[in-house]
Amino acid sequence: MPSDRPISSLREGSLVEPIRHGHAYVGSTSLKNSSAAKKTDMRDWYSISVDTIRAWIIFATVLIAVVVGYFGYRAWDHNLVQRESARVLREAETLLDELRGRDGIATYRREYDSAQTGFREARDDYHAGHHQQALRGGKTSRNLLHWINDALSQRSSVGHAQFISVHGTVQYRRGDSNEWSAARGRLALTYGDYVRTGGSGSAELMFLNGTLYTVRPNTLFIISRTRSDPATTAQQSINMEYGWVNLNTAKQPSTVSTPSAEARVASDSQALVSYDQRSGKARFVSYRGRIKLAAKSGARREVGPLQQVTQVRQALSKTRAIPSRPDLADPPDNFQVNLDKLKELPLAWGSVAGARQYALQVGRNQLFVDNLIDVEDRSRTQATLGLQGEGTFQWRVAAIDAGGTLGPWSAARTFRVSAYGSGDENDGKPPYLEVANVHSYGSIFIVSGTTEVGAELEINDEPVTVSSDGTFAKTIQLADEGNQFLTLRARDAWGNEAVERRRVFVEGY
Repeated sequence: MPSDRPISSLREGSLVEPIRHGHAYVGSTSLKNSSAAKKTDMRDWYSISVDTIRAWIIFATVLIAVVVGYFGYRAWDHNLVQRESARVLREAETLLDELRGRDGIATYRREYDSAQTGFREARDDYHAGHHQQALRGGKTSRNLLHWINDALSQRSSVGHAQFISVHGTVQYRRGDSNEWSAARGRLALTYGDYVRTGGSGSAELMFLNGTLYTVRPNTLFIISRTRSDPATTAQQSINMEYGWVNLNTAKQPSTVSTPSAEARVASDSQALVSYDQRSGKARFVSYRGRIKLAAKSGARREVGPLQQVTQVRQALSKTRAIPSRPDLADPPDNFQVNLDKLKELPLAWGSVAGARQYALQVGRNQLFVDNLIDVEDRSRTQATLGLQGEGTFQWRVAAIDAGGTLGPWSAARTFRVSAYGSGDENDGKPPYLEVANVHSYGSIFIVSGTTEVGAELEINDEPVTVSSDGTFAKTIQLADEGNQFLTLRARDAWGNEAVERRRVFVEGY
């Protein structure tokens, strides 16, 4: 078990065979007379002609078979798509009828109307002979109706967003209640619900459209409907009263509103939005992708990759560049340290152009809350940690330019500190690995569970961050529809491996 003793100190630096040609002989006998020679020639000529004709017949037969097979496959595939689209449309129509008079449907009226409109369009495509389009539209409508049905059947476990991980003081409040409650993993949230973090609190939330929010300390926001496209449930938004959030969007955009501006983060983007309630200052940063920013004063900005815009009251600054992301060098990820042999651990990272100094964080969880080391004064690309206690730790680095602007954090790395006799000898047993939950959001799956402290974990070859207590939560998006597998691999320090496989079904949208 990891102890609570921290990492104690930190300092900078210190740290042919040749090819041979032969002759082939056709025969060695001589011809007795010219007549025999003619017969032999005629016989040989006749046999070659038969072989040639036979080859052409075979070729023509194969060609005809290929052509017939191709058109036969096209006809079969067309009929298959036609039958599948008809089946999906029947399912969607049944769900529409079942949900029409159901209690609570008024709460999801916009979603229901959107599904109904999509069904009608898909049905028109089917009657027009556009079966592939009908299949896509029918699936979208059917999946949305399934979601509404689940939301009505299991209000306590289905919502528009869900807590993935919670650290420190994190609370939520239902929109129709005045009571704040402690948040927990896998708790569902819906429109009108509030989220609040304390000074040492942080959380991760996953929205239905695949957007992952990391909520930082001292933040308050409400989950709201998007105003740009009210008929689309996949495009979620939050209204932030104060604080700051990081967000990673997937295939759909997401909107973050502050009291003075609205930031629409494009799909496949990584961004930061912060707002200080006392000073009225806000910051909008794009680490990847783009942000369309609109202030209430009417000012507009478009923020590109590695750019930011700041706001004081209603005034928006010009777009300016921020430092790039550092690359970590040493030690490698999942590095094992024997505390009886090593009391210091050198850290090193690559330099960033334009960086004046670097920020360094060392903590016990992937959200970097209550860090053991949190400094912004590293003038060199090296630091040395003094080690005192056992446990699993994570570290990351960010560059700071001459104007004091912090760039994006590097990908975090993990190292494990253990003493001799506390798991230093290899017992040959694979690490403990248990999958607690696999939650599906269409093509997005949230996998959570527990493994051995210090183990290296991957899901479908993607690295997974393991907390100091061995718990983990990972969001995986699968591209192909139908039955797929999630493969989890946990390896301990000696190479022992545990493997778990879970079959999941990926719905197309």
